[in-house]
Amino acid sequence: MELCLGLQFQYAEGIYQALRVKSTSLMGFWAGHKRFWDARALVLPHPFLMAKYMVHMPPFHSAARLGDLGLLKPMVKLVAQAGSIDTPFHDRSALLYAMEARCVHCIQCLLDAGACANFNVHPMVRTPLRYAVEECSDVEIIKLLIDYDAEHALKTRFSSPMEYVLSRLSPCHDAEERRHFELILQYFEETN
Repeated sequence: MELCLGLQFQYAEGIYQALRVKSTSLMGFWAGHKRFWDARALVLPHPFLMAKYMVHMPPFHSAARLGDLGLLKPMVKLVAQAGSIDTPFHDRSALLYAMEARCVHCIQCLLDAGACANFNVHPMVRTPLRYAVEECSDVEIIKLLIDYDAEHALKTRFSSPMEYVLSRLSPCHDAEERRHFELILQYFEETN
């Protein structure tokens, strides 16, 4: 048991070191050691290693935040098999970090692996769709989330995505912004 924990620590240390250097070196490290990987080493923060290698989040969340599909894809399979795809880091799932990177392919990969399109840790955090409508404003990401059953009427502490879009339409004087929000609203109405 002690040897197993020591090996997990050693591999986790390698992950963090490679993350600090470059994502390509993490891929090389991954390829050489993937049979030893434990999904927990990818999704759970390790304070000592994070401080030592000056990285700020676990490898899985970091790959999503970088928007690096080549780095994220091999991790997704292992994490999904362990049922840890929605494990949050600082109240945000890897899906929200991928949305922050505005990487449609990473978002698609996470949703295909079973990430919840309505994942929300608690009412103080926005849902992925609300984040997409408010922060990203990328219609392709919004359509993708709706296709994976994201609820546009789901309310948290914030208004629902539908209410947010309606609130942006009324005071909108810019024609391009108005067309953008009307397109999102039209897509919401089509899915009802």
